[in-house]
Amino acid sequence: MTIDAKIEKQIVTGMIVSTEFLEGIMPIFRDQLQIPATNTVAKWCATYYKEYSVAPNKHIQDIYKQHSKDLESESKFLIEEFLTRLSKRFKTSKKFNVPYVLDIAEEYLRTIAVKELHDKLGTAIERGAVTRAENLAKKFERMARPESKGVDPFSNESILKAFAEDDADRLFRFPGVLGETIGDFEREYLCAFFGVRGTGKTWWLLWTALLASFAGCNVVFVSLEMSEKQIIKRIYQYLTGKPTNKKEIEVPKFNDEDEEGEITTVIKKKKRKQLDAKIALQKMTDIRQSSLIKANFKLLSYPSGTVSVSDLKAHLHNLEYYEDFIPDVIVTDYADKFKAEEEGEMRHKIGGIWRAHKALAQERKCLVFTASQTNTARSGKDIGVGSAAESMEKENESDLIIALNQLKEQKGMGLMRACITKHRHAEWDLMKEIYVTQCLSIGRPYLDSKRNY
Repeated sequence: MTIDAKIEKQIVTGMIVSTEFLEGIMPIFRDQLQIPATNTVAKWCATYYKEYSVAPNKHIQDIYKQHSKDLESESKFLIEEFLTRLSKRFKTSKKFNVPYVLDIAEEYLRTIAVKELHDKLGTAIERGAVTRAENLAKKFERMARPESKGVDPFSNESILKAFAEDDADRLFRFPGVLGETIGDFEREYLCAFFGVRGTGKTWWLLWTALLASFAGCNVVFVSLEMSEKQIIKRIYQYLTGKPTNKKEIEVPKFNDEDEEGEITTVIKKKKRKQLDAKIALQKMTDIRQSSLIKANFKLLSYPSGTVSVSDLKAHLHNLEYYEDFIPDVIVTDYADKFKAEEEGEMRHKIGGIWRAHKALAQERKCLVFTASQTNTARSGKDIGVGSAAESMEKENESDLIIALNQLKEQKGMGLMRACITKHRHAEWDLMKEIYVTQCLSIGRPYLDSKRNY
């Protein structure tokens, strides 16, 4: 068996920072990590959990000091280096993808157990101890976390665990009444913005990715429509509130004197400095000092139609293996521009891409957010249920769909209307729209929000 130092470090990281992770791994942990340094720290965490029922978190430094005098010099160096790197990592990233790393840990520990059985059986057979070999095989119990064996949904334990996991799975939400209406975005959701051409879907996706990063989520943003350079400029438009090509901007504000049932805006013209490299660099310095960005943000850019979801999975695997980067949120701009992996009619190809997006959310235990154009552009009607172009699989596979509607006169007022056209996990009403003020010239698809009901 090949020892995997990356996986062992991920396991130990989970045991240090997450009580939920410890609860999941303790039933299958047998002090069997293959690297002495990581196994030592794992045993410290297991002992601490048995005594206090929580993860050690920052107390791991105290535990290390308590045991450091008994460590060999090599183990002491490796553990100290690991804890230092871990401390730096969690100053920028507040989330830990517990369910995904638990799946990896279970597979790894099961592999170790089977390898140990294989070695013992081989030794017994070489020595002619057939009875001992039979007993070893008979007593071997497949390692698995309790929940993977099936649970009693009517037990107190399963009820408490199910509702506790809801809190752990929640990642972030939009601000204002928009966030109150849509609710929290959770792991394993596939969410999508639906809009006609020109409604700013890329702006909304990028804003979503940035909010996730501000909330401490590790984010991967995949662009199949714009270059890295264009996306980076858009990020700094948002962060600085500066335009890239003009000095006077129009900023909308909700009109407090609206008549009942009508929502309009008041436009204020403001002069802003034009965004350049100097302003962007200064903003980044300010952000580092204020710790606004609390996690890692990875930007991937591919030409449209050249990369499949399988190719993206391979890239995510490389990020995990070489950079120890596990995303909490994956944003793709957008699903329809991925290369199909299925043959046949366009609707079958598109359907396969959206099924692959949903599978990605489930396999990686993360939130996947994307967008799509609708078939309402010619009719001029608002986006509703059944508006997906080319394939109904877009709506079938999505957990949450947010429609972005905008009349021509509303665009001039800096108004966008957002409504839920599907939510698999909550009640929703097509008649309940949220009006959003926006100013895309400074990278802000959202300034404020207001109910129409």
